[in-house]
Amino acid sequence: MGVIFIPIFIYHFYIIFLKLTRKIALPLIYIIGFLFLLLTPTPYIYQKIDTYFWGNYPRGGLIYPLYVLFFIGVFIRCLFLLFNAFRKEKFPTIFREQIKYLFLAFLVATFGIVDYVAKFGIALYPFGYLAALGWIFIIAYTIVKHHLLEIHIAFTRVAIFTLVYFFIVFIPFFIAPRFISISLWWFPILLMGILASLAPFIYNYLRRGAENILLAEQKRYQR
Repeated sequence: MGVIFIPIFIYHFYIIFLKLTRKIALPLIYIIGFLFLLLTPTPYIYQKIDTYFWGNYPRGGLIYPLYVLFFIGVFIRCLFLLFNAFRKEKFPTIFREQIKYLFLAFLVATFGIVDYVAKFGIALYPFGYLAALGWIFIIAYTIVKHHLLEIHIAFTRVAIFTLVYFFIVFIPFFIAPRFISISLWWFPILLMGILASLAPFIYNYLRRGAENILLAEQKRYQR
């Protein structure tokens, strides 16, 4: 059932990524997607289960070809949006590189359409999962190499947060046995409270410093 929303979510992602506004098209494809979703339990989408050499696979129903056309149409539209954005020279170099790899990932993902062939009674092995793996690999490469989604900043924030709050918990627990033995059990608790109060300020200070370094590096990369 979730497969129905694959093209819709991808289209929505590219609309946000390219900073486009689609006040009519975006709600419209969501409405179409929900209509297909409502029909999924009926024989109009999947009418029966066929058995092939690789196992069981659903056979498309009466209106299933309409969904396939919808899927292909949204995919083609996404490719057009990416290609059109890549042609524009106003975008910085790093953004154009991101678009290029997203376009490549999308081309690889289109091979996943073979999964629909068997749903029309044709015994073609559905190797679309290989296309999905290729898409994931290219997107992961773009995230790491070309800073797609600024994931490196998110990882930095998580790392700093974990490090700061680890020491808040670790230090009081590390020294607690020594103070408990001399009846100063309250000192580790007090220390934890003080460190917990200072933690947001320490975190924000370290976060801003790390992000300034990362953003400076990113600006040098964009030149």
